[in-house]
Amino acid sequence: MNLSPEKRKKLTWWIIGIAAACIVIFLAVQNISSVASGISWLVGLITPLILGCIVALILNVPMRFFERHLWQKTKKSFLKKLRRPIAYIISLLLIVGVVVGVIWLVIPQFIEAIKVIANEVIDIVRHLSSMSEDELAELPFGSVLLTSNGMSSLTKCRIG
Repeated sequence: MNLSPEKRKKLTWWIIGIAAACIVIFLAVQNISSVASGISWLVGLITPLILGCIVALILNVPMRFFERHLWQKTKKSFLKKLRRPIAYIISLLLIVGVVVGVIWLVIPQFIEAIKVIANEVIDIVRHLSSMSEDELAELPFGSVLLTSNGMSSLTKCRIG
C-alpha cells in the first residue's frame, strides 16, 4: 500500500482520534458515577437558562403586540420610554390570567374524573369479593386472586 505523506498524515490523525475516543469511552464507563454526577451538575446549571429562554419566548409574542399598539402616535418621550415596561406588565398579567383560567377549568374536571375512577374501582372490588372461587378461576388473572395473598387482600377489601 503506497500512501502519499498527506494521506498518511490524515490516516494517522484518524487512528489517534479513534484511539482517544475509545479511551475516553472506557474511562467514562469505568467512572460512570462521576460522569453521572457531572452531567447532573451540568443539567442543574443549564436548567434555569432554558426555563428563562422559554419564559422570554412566551412573553415576547404578546409583548411585541402591546408594544406596537401602545401610544403609537405620541410624541412624548416619557410615554415612549414607558411603552416597553407597560407592555411587559400587560403581557405578564395576560399569561398569568390564561394559566389561572386553564387551571380553574381543568382542576374541577380532574377531581371529578378521580371520583369516577375511585367509584368504579370500589364497584369492581365489590363485584370481585362477591364472586365464588369458581368464577374467579375463570377470570384471566383469577389464579393470582385465588392465591393466599390475593384472596386475603380481596376479603379485607369487602365494601358495603
